[in-house]
Amino acid sequence: MANAEITVLEGGLRTPPEARAKGTRTAALARVVHNRTLLVGASITLVVILASLLAPLIAPYDPQTMNLAAAMQAPSWQHLAGTDNFGRDMLSRILYGGRIALLVAFTSVAIAVGIGCLLGFAAGYAGGMVDVIVQRLVDLMLAFPSLLLAFLVIAILGPGLVNAIIAIGVGGVPVYARVARAEVLKLRSREFVESAKAMGASDARVLFRHVIPNSLSPILVLAGLGMASAILTEAALSYIGLGAQPPSPDWGSTLSQAQDYIETQWWLPTFPGLAIVVTALGFNLLSDGLRDHLDPR
Repeated sequence: MANAEITVLEGGLRTPPEARAKGTRTAALARVVHNRTLLVGASITLVVILASLLAPLIAPYDPQTMNLAAAMQAPSWQHLAGTDNFGRDMLSRILYGGRIALLVAFTSVAIAVGIGCLLGFAAGYAGGMVDVIVQRLVDLMLAFPSLLLAFLVIAILGPGLVNAIIAIGVGGVPVYARVARAEVLKLRSREFVESAKAMGASDARVLFRHVIPNSLSPILVLAGLGMASAILTEAALSYIGLGAQPPSPDWGSTLSQAQDYIETQWWLPTFPGLAIVVTALGFNLLSDGLRDHLDPR
């Protein structure tokens, strides 16, 4: 006999599915609330994303407008982060530079995850010659440090923001391919996968319904770290003139232009540098918090 509250089975009481689902959600929310690393990382990342997206509304000046009469002004109420050698407002340039940093982070990581996971899932599930070919390709790419591989791609394509995104994305492919392959190898012999095969499920259904969804946790954690790495790599490329080109308000190119004034105008390198550090820290903390939250142990 059953009613809306409980179900009576074999002399015992069993919580209905709705109550169990609610209890699971409550427990998951409690874990998030008590995960300070995740909360701090998510808060920093959210602030950076909102500040960048709302830059046209909250930036006090146009980031490209020059005013030589206001050049090299220290931080004040009129220019909270000071001005550069062309009189451009540094706060406005940092806010707009965040849009470039986030564009690079999300786009390059999407390229790396898409290509890397496609190769890794195919190699791990198909095995045989497909696995051998993919593994040798990944080994070849891993023979180059990621930054050196980015230099190689830019040397072929030429400098510029779009080419920097492609270079950073290609440099991240082998890491995601390795992780995706390892997860598939671990999952394809599990009981629920074998049961799906025994019931006549096609390889595509097994892969997309059972294997891939259960292998996303480490990939999500790695993607958070990848975004922080992408921001740092793009800043390094722009610093040496291979990424976003002036007069773009990119953080790396802004730092490069400020290097001649580091001893006299402290605010020029300080605020773009802080923006890079805080944004990368936010993604790193978010990734660490996700790892703790998603780890069943």
